[in-house]
Amino acid sequence: MIIDRQQIYHLIFSFETDMREMCRKYIVSYQPISEVLNPEEIANATERLARDKGNSGVDLLDYLDLRPTYDLLNRHRGDLPESLAKEIRELTSSLEIIVPVRQRIMHARPLGPGDGEKIWTAFNGFTQRQWERLHESLRQVRDPNWLAQAAVVPVVPDEILHNLPMPDYDETGLFGREGDVDNVVKLITSRTASVVTITGEGGIGKTALALEVANRLLDLPEPQLDAILWVSLKKERLTGVGVKQIRNAVLTIQGAAESLGAELVSDFTGGVQELGEILEDLNVLICFDNLETISGEEFVYLYENLPPSIKYLVTSRNGVGQIERRYQLSPLSEQAALSLLNYLIKVREVNSLRGVSYAARKEIVKELRYSPLAVKWFVLAADAGRPALETIKNQDELLVFCVESVYRNLSNTSRTVLIGLDAVGKESSLSEIAIIVGEPVLVVSRSVQELAQGSLVVSRIDPEHDMETYIALTETAQKYLRLVVPVDDPERLRIADNELEYRLDEERRAKDASSRVLNPVIVRGRTPADSPTCQVLRRALLASHNRDQETALNLVDQARAMSPDFWEVDRVEAYIRSYSDSALMVSQIYMRALDRTESEFQRGIVAHFFSGHLAKNEHDVDRSLQMARMAHEAIGTPETLGSLGNALVRSGFFREGIDYLKEAINDSDGKSKLIYTTGLATAYRRWAEHELSEENNVNEAVKRVGQAVNVVLDSHKRGVMDEKLFNVLSQCLSETGRILSKTSRLGLTVNTSDIPWNEMQSLVPHLPRTNDFGYAARSITSLDTSKYPEVAGIQTVIQGTSSESGHETASQSGSIGQILSLHGSFGFVAHPNFPTNVFFPYSSLDDSVNANELQVGDVVQFDVEVADDGRLRASLVKRGD
Repeated sequence: MIIDRQQIYHLIFSFETDMREMCRKYIVSYQPISEVLNPEEIANATERLARDKGNSGVDLLDYLDLRPTYDLLNRHRGDLPESLAKEIRELTSSLEIIVPVRQRIMHARPLGPGDGEKIWTAFNGFTQRQWERLHESLRQVRDPNWLAQAAVVPVVPDEILHNLPMPDYDETGLFGREGDVDNVVKLITSRTASVVTITGEGGIGKTALALEVANRLLDLPEPQLDAILWVSLKKERLTGVGVKQIRNAVLTIQGAAESLGAELVSDFTGGVQELGEILEDLNVLICFDNLETISGEEFVYLYENLPPSIKYLVTSRNGVGQIERRYQLSPLSEQAALSLLNYLIKVREVNSLRGVSYAARKEIVKELRYSPLAVKWFVLAADAGRPALETIKNQDELLVFCVESVYRNLSNTSRTVLIGLDAVGKESSLSEIAIIVGEPVLVVSRSVQELAQGSLVVSRIDPEHDMETYIALTETAQKYLRLVVPVDDPERLRIADNELEYRLDEERRAKDASSRVLNPVIVRGRTPADSPTCQVLRRALLASHNRDQETALNLVDQARAMSPDFWEVDRVEAYIRSYSDSALMVSQIYMRALDRTESEFQRGIVAHFFSGHLAKNEHDVDRSLQMARMAHEAIGTPETLGSLGNALVRSGFFREGIDYLKEAINDSDGKSKLIYTTGLATAYRRWAEHELSEENNVNEAVKRVGQAVNVVLDSHKRGVMDEKLFNVLSQCLSETGRILSKTSRLGLTVNTSDIPWNEMQSLVPHLPRTNDFGYAARSITSLDTSKYPEVAGIQTVIQGTSSESGHETASQSGSIGQILSLHGSFGFVAHPNFPTNVFFPYSSLDDSVNANELQVGDVVQFDVEVADDGRLRASLVKRGD
C-alpha cells in the first residue's frame, strides 16, 4: 500500500507514542530516567525541552528522538516481555527506513521514491500487542473513508531561513535524478558559479531538480547559506484535463523582487534596489523557477543590482546568457521513466493501465520521450478516463505546453534552421544545415545556439571527423513542428528542394572525387564531414568559370567559415584569384594550402595547380618544374605526366619533356589526349625556337618544326582537332618563316624536306588570323620559290585566302555545297566559290540536322561569314537536297 505525507506522519506519531509508553512502563518506572539515558541523549533532549518554552507536564522522554528511544528499548530488552524484546531486536534494521522518512516528514523535505510504500511495509512488521496505537493507526489508514486527523504536519524549524514550496512530485519522489542533484549541488557550493541555470525542454523536470537541490542545501553538515528564497514565475500548469492558468502568478522582475522581499520583511513594498539593501552582507541563494517568463535582460538587471554575495539557481528553457553556468537536463533513463510510470499507476490506482504489459509500458515511455511531465500527464489523463492509445497518439496539448512559448520567441532564422533540421530528418552538421537553409554558417551557428538554449536541439562534437559539430532536433521539438508547420509550408518545401539538390550534387561530387582526375572543379574532402564545404567550393569554382568573381570569392569565404584549416579552401581560393589578383598573393595562398595538406596525394593536387600558376602568371619555370615533379611523384596520372612534360619543356629539358608528353598521350583518350597532343606539338615548336635562337642551328630547328607539324597533321587525320592545334600549326608556320628568312639573309639554303608542305597546305586556309599567321604569311610569300620550290603551293593558298575577292564572295548566303570531311565536332564543306573549302562547327547546324546522321558527300545549304580570326566559317548549315 502507498500512503501520503499526512498518513505517514500519523503512523510515525503513533509509533513514537507507543515506544515512549513502553519505556515508561517497562524501564523508567523502575529507575530514574537520568540513569537510563546516556549523557549525549540527555543533552539533546534537554536542549529541545529548553527551546519549547512554556511546555509543562512533560519529561525528557517526550523530547527524545525516535532512534534514541528505540535504542533505549534495545538496551533494556531484559526488562521487556520476551516476545516484544525479540521483535525489537529483529526489527532494528527497519529504522534505516523509518528514521530518514521521519526526517523528511518533520523537516518538510521532499519524499523519496517509494517512501510511502516502504514505511507502510516497515510498520506492518511490528505485530506485538504493545504497539496498540500503531495498530489502530494502521487500521485507520487501511480504511479508504478515514481521513488523517492531523491535517497539518508539524514542521521542525530549520537553521536556514527558506520559503521552499512542497514539491508536486511528493507522491512518487524524484526518480532517476540522483547524479543530477549531486552535480548541481557541487556547482552551487563551488566558488566559480554564481548563477547556475538548469535548462531543458518543457516538462523534463527542471523545477523538481531545483527543489531537490535546494532542500539538499538545507541539510548540508556545514551550511553555507543564511537563506534560500524561492520565487516561481510559472503562469500555467498542465493537468490531466488540460492546461490551467495559475492565479496571481508573478510575471515581472518587480513582482519577483516584491515576493522575495516579503519573505524577509513582512511589510516590504520596495523593488530591486530596496531588496539589495536588505540582502547586503547575507549569503543567500535565490531560486528563480521558470525564468523564461521574463527576459534575460531583466534578470541581468536584478543580478547587477543585488550584492555579489548572492547566488542564483535558475530553471529556464532558454537560459539567461553569458553570466550563467548552464546545466543541461536530459530526459530520464528508460528504467527511471518505467519506474515512474509503474509507481504512478500504482499510487493512483489507475485500473485501466494495470494490465498493460512490460513491453507495452516500455513503448509508452518511449513515445512520451522519457519526459517525467509527459509520463505523469499520461497517467493523469488515463485516470481522468481518456483512452491510453488516444492519449499517446494525440499529444498536441502536451507539446504546446512544453514548446510553444519557446518557439514563439525564436528569431526568423532560428525557425528556418529548425524547419531545415526537420526537413532533413536526421542529425546534420552545421555546414550541412547552412547549405540546406541557404544561410552563412556563422548565422546558422548563432541560431543553433538559440535553439539549444530553448532545448529544441541537441548537439555533439565528433572527435573522429575533425571535431565537427552535429545537430539534431529533440524528439519533442520534432513532434511539435509536425503539429505547427504543415507539410506544404513554403519554407519547408524550399528547404526540401535545397536538401534534394544538395544530396544529388554530393553524389556527383563524391563520384568525381573518388577518381584521380585533376580537374580544378573536383574538390576532395578529408572526411565525410567536409562534404558541405566541398560543395560550397565547387559552386565557387563554377561561379568563377562563369566570370562571377564576386560570388565566387563570397562562397570561398563561406567555405572558410565552415572549415578554416581545410587545404582545399586555400587551393580553390588561389585558383580563383589567379585570374585577377596579385600573382605573389596567389602563390602565398597556394603555399598555405600546401602547409595544410595531410597526405602526399593532397600535396600532389595542390602542387599540380600551383605549378600551372607559377608557369602562367609568374613565369617562374624553375619552381613550376619543382611543383610539377612533386605532383607527379605523389599522384602519377597522365595529367601529371603531361604537366611535368610541359614544365620540363618550359625549362629547356626538351627531350625528357617530350618523352613524358608521349607517355601521357598513350595513356589518355578523348579531350585529355588532345591536350597532351597540343603540348607535344608545342614542345617541338619551342625546341625549334630554342635551336634557332640559342643554338643557331637552322637545320635542327627545321627538323623540330617538321616534327611539330607532323604531330598536328597526325591528329587531324584521326579526326581530333581543335582551335589550339590550329594555333600551334600557325606558330609552326611562323617559326618556319623565321628560319627561312634568317637563312635567306645569310645567303644560305636549308633543307626543308622534314616539313610536310603538301599535307599542311589544306589546313592553311583554316588557321586563325593571329600575329603568328600574319608574320608567316609575309615571310612565306616573300620567299624565293626558285630556292624553296616546296613553298609555292602554300604561297598560292595564302594569297588566295587573303584576296579581296574571297571576302566579297564570303558575303554570299544560301550557298549549296557538299560535305568534304567530318572530324567529330566540326567539318568542311566543298564549294566551287571557295577553293580552300569552308569550316563549320557542329554548333552551327540547323535544329533539323542531326550531327550523328551526317556523312561525307551529303549536300548542305549554308551561309558564309568571316570569323573574328579572319577565317571563313559556315553558319546555318542545313540539308540542301
